[in-house]
Amino acid sequence: MTNIDFTKIVSNLPLDFDTSPDGCETESYLSVLEGVDISENEKRELIHFLWSVCESVVHIGFGIDPVQTALNTKSEVNR
Repeated sequence: MTNIDFTKIVSNLPLDFDTSPDGCETESYLSVLEGVDISENEKRELIHFLWSVCESVVHIGFGIDPVQTALNTKSEVNR
């Protein structure tokens, strides 16, 4: 099993994680990261990042991703 240093991944992201994404209850996920040796702020950033990734996957799965919507609209216009 490969060890992944999430602190390096999260610290290099150009995203703003000062506020929780819509629907993300950060406090309820903090206990999952109890044994991880990173600061509470880094834990919050990681939770927000993973929430955003999951949210994007769901949007793509349901066909409501902005890129998919734009491509579908473009293909309908070109018919």
